[in-house]
Amino acid sequence: MRLGYLTSLMQRHVLFWVKWASLGVSLGSILLAGVLMQLHGSVPVLNKPGEGKQDTQTQVSSPLIVEKKGDRMVWRLQAKKAEQEFNGKMHLLSPELTLFTESDEAVPVQSREAWFDPIRRNIEFQGDVHIHFQQWSLTSQTVSFNSSRDELLIPGSFEVRGKTLQAKGKKLRLDRRSQRLWIDQGIWIKDESSAWQQPGH
Repeated sequence: MRLGYLTSLMQRHVLFWVKWASLGVSLGSILLAGVLMQLHGSVPVLNKPGEGKQDTQTQVSSPLIVEKKGDRMVWRLQAKKAEQEFNGKMHLLSPELTLFTESDEAVPVQSREAWFDPIRRNIEFQGDVHIHFQQWSLTSQTVSFNSSRDELLIPGSFEVRGKTLQAKGKKLRLDRRSQRLWIDQGIWIKDESSAWQQPGH
């Protein structure tokens, strides 16, 4: 009798712990499911290709880019704001490029916006472009700087104003090192000091 009673008692004891173990597993599963549901709300959803690109643009405030050859400053580019575009170029707002001639004279170029190619290091200016040098200023709507050729290029029309000089023309090239200037199309010049006009060829 004692052995049978002991066996029955052990069986009931085992069943008791099995029930509690099963209940514990069930509660653990419910808690785990709840935690996973909470975490799911905070996991970022990956965008499909072509979606959400506007949210991944890199913006930089007051960027500064400098080009040097040895100890000499060649040019300095700065802007109010820059945005990295998906083609690799940087879109600059209120940019200013300062070219330094071989005699260390500064030639500032300003516009509403510009695009800088960090690989070729070329710059394209758009909108109310102003170039200042010594006593004259040049205005155009489009100006580009070719870093490999070390030239400023104006593909369209331009206008030059000085103290007594006015000039208009198209397709201008300016060499930074020699300060030489080429005009591929006709130019109109007016010198108010001598009151003469000369049509271009």
